[in-house]
Amino acid sequence: MNDDGAVVVVGAGHGGFTFVTALRQTGFTGEIHLIGDENELPYQRPPLSKEVLLGQKSPEALAFRPEQFYEKNQVTTSLGDGVVTIDRDARSVRLRSGRVVAYRHLVLALGASAVQLPIKGSDLPGVRYLRSLADARHLAPAVHNTSRLVIVGGGLIGMEVAAAAADHGVVTTVVEASGSVMARAVSTTIAKHLQRLHRARGVDLRLDTALVELRSNESGSIDALVSSGEVLTADAVLISAGARPRTALATDAGLAVDDGIEVDEHLTTSDPNISAIGDCARFAHSRYGRIRIESVQNATDQARHVAARLAGSQHLGYGAVPWFWTTQFGTKVQMAGICTAEGQQVTIGDIAEEKFSVYRFVDDRLVCVESINAPGEHMAARRLLAAPDPITIGHVTAVGFDPKQLAKTMGPAQP
Repeated sequence: MNDDGAVVVVGAGHGGFTFVTALRQTGFTGEIHLIGDENELPYQRPPLSKEVLLGQKSPEALAFRPEQFYEKNQVTTSLGDGVVTIDRDARSVRLRSGRVVAYRHLVLALGASAVQLPIKGSDLPGVRYLRSLADARHLAPAVHNTSRLVIVGGGLIGMEVAAAAADHGVVTTVVEASGSVMARAVSTTIAKHLQRLHRARGVDLRLDTALVELRSNESGSIDALVSSGEVLTADAVLISAGARPRTALATDAGLAVDDGIEVDEHLTTSDPNISAIGDCARFAHSRYGRIRIESVQNATDQARHVAARLAGSQHLGYGAVPWFWTTQFGTKVQMAGICTAEGQQVTIGDIAEEKFSVYRFVDDRLVCVESINAPGEHMAARRLLAAPDPITIGHVTAVGFDPKQLAKTMGPAQP
């Protein structure tokens, strides 16, 4: 792509920020517009559920770069004035203010929104969600100034908040409808380890339990009625029941959408002048098929990929190994790859010593490795999963298996 015409990015999260930075680094000298719904400079999101809640990091410290960075790199920002419509024929977007911005290429980095539970009382004062800096600002006082917190949903964010709240001395209860915490993200082995960790630190885990209704009581607290018939009283409630991709703009513009904005292996939508990246995009992965991934790594890797493609230096399809992480009570959990079924597993290391990895296989091919307090093994696992030749159970169960040494013997990573 030559430098004539503007590149417009809708979404100022990790993906949007990384894209505009990477595009400038390619030598692109054309106009770049970064448009975001929030009236905030682009900021880091992982600390929202940890350091910000604990008061270890101020919201102001989360910004990736100061305002001068965007001025120096000639990135025009429109923050707090989000896009309301896309006109594909005119190649332009209209903002809430009514302003119209034309584009040569449009990048949608829209992210995902918190699932709103259709539960009576979910709109009561004291009921919180956590997806943005504004949400964190509202939730932090609940962690600091209350004694009882109920968290609805035992996914990654819910469990991170539970750890932060319990560390702060808040009596914390997690209500999870399934039989396991973080069931979509990790194996049963890792989930059970985290459940033991949380319970040992005083978190009350209510598994196989659903929220039925929220009610205000006479004391000003909230009563949470759950499927067991119990009433859990709390000073604040966090609903952390997952996220949905933000696709309304794409749908209204006539782009293909199916659990995310549909893109090809180059992250191009059904309109060749529009790309989509990050949480909002459902893409064709060379190893895992059509998937949508909610993670910082995925958003930033896809942002760099599209920037390189637009600059003409990337002609291969996107196929980076997905990886994720979470820290709870000082325990670091790192996941490489994706596995949606239990399948065959091999555990390497010492669970009792809280340093081990779970290798997960589908049809005798390694597809995912989950590590507890083993960052070196996690890095090796990412190289193994990117290798052109499959890693089998035989590799992992061989006498003297060393993932770091095995990674050195494998061929160059696949794209």
